[in-house]
Amino acid sequence: MQRPKCYLLIFLYASILACSSRTENLRDDKLQDSKFDQTNNSFTEKYLFDSHQNLLKLDVDKLSNSQLDSLLRYLYVMDQKFRIEINENKKSDSIYQTSRGKLFRKMEKADEINFTLLQRIHGKLGWPNNKVFSDSAVDASFMITLHYTGHELDYLTPLLEESFFKKEIKNDHYAILYDRVLLRNGNSQKFGTHCKMTRNGTVDFTSLPDTSVINQNRRGIGLKELKWDTCDLVSY
Repeated sequence: MQRPKCYLLIFLYASILACSSRTENLRDDKLQDSKFDQTNNSFTEKYLFDSHQNLLKLDVDKLSNSQLDSLLRYLYVMDQKFRIEINENKKSDSIYQTSRGKLFRKMEKADEINFTLLQRIHGKLGWPNNKVFSDSAVDASFMITLHYTGHELDYLTPLLEESFFKKEIKNDHYAILYDRVLLRNGNSQKFGTHCKMTRNGTVDFTSLPDTSVINQNRRGIGLKELKWDTCDLVSY
């Protein structure tokens, strides 16, 4: 028998609260990192993908930093969950195409839910910074943004620039996401982070300006010069 919606929501809040021993008050000190078991997470399997999409009912503005950290780490698990299953199933010829299709649809649904919540978190506190949040929570913000296929990314540029100026974001994360926003808008990359491997094994860089400008930009944020025979940061 399906639980009433109110009980699901109560359980969700209780789960988030239980993930951290810190108080609900906002804290300035960085939260301890914690890894979640990606293969056995009954919470995500039972509650994230029910028909009510209960996570979307969370009032992010009322969550403390510690609760937001726990939520981001849950979202990170969900970001990886179906990608891991899809990669594992690629190794097996016994998996039918319909099964793969279901996994891809679940992954796409997870990505949509994740980014909707992430946008709300960004609206509350900006880009989650590495001085307050755990490494997994910060990585969640990066991976969820990277995997989102929509085009509503323009709002990210000032958040990324502010975080980089304050040294609260990794320089490679900053470069990759900055380029991602540019490419989504049909513009050239600034740092040359996005490339694809062709069938013959060569590297195809997407929308690059003059190479000297690229390397000047990369040096300016502490990245090594671009290697034209490899995808040194990301391959999409």
